Amino acid sequence: MRVIVLLVLSISIQLVSSLECSRINTRREIRQLTTEERTRFIDSILELKRSGEYDKFVKQHNDYFEIAHGFAPFFPWHRWFLKKFEMALQQIDPLVTIPFWVLPIHLPLDASDLRLNYQSILSIGLVFRFTSS
Repeated sequence: MRVIVLLVLSISIQLVSSLECSRINTRREIRQLTTEERTRFIDSILELKRSGEYDKFVKQHNDYFEIAHGFAPFFPWHRWFLKKFEMALQQIDPLVTIPFWVLPIHLPLDASDLRLNYQSILSIGLVFRFTSS
């Protein structure tokens, strides 16, 4: 199974590197998004959820979690997965990109308790309106 995944990754990377880039997307830190950009991002995710495509991404990530996270090409696989997700969002809104965030800045962790603090996540808006769909 790992050999198949590695082969697919190898072919995918070669195909992606041979494509011409028609548009460069700039991903920004989540705190740098304007209110409009943040709304567009959230609305695109909600539409992906309504269509059922979001759940397919969740299933794919869960199905390949052990394999993808357990071997050397983790970063290329995850980049591919995020790009595929971003492209699905851009089918809904071409201006949307996936923001990133720096967790140590947002979530100061106490050495005695390395669990993520749910209230801190809420305070920076990382829990979206997914329940409204």
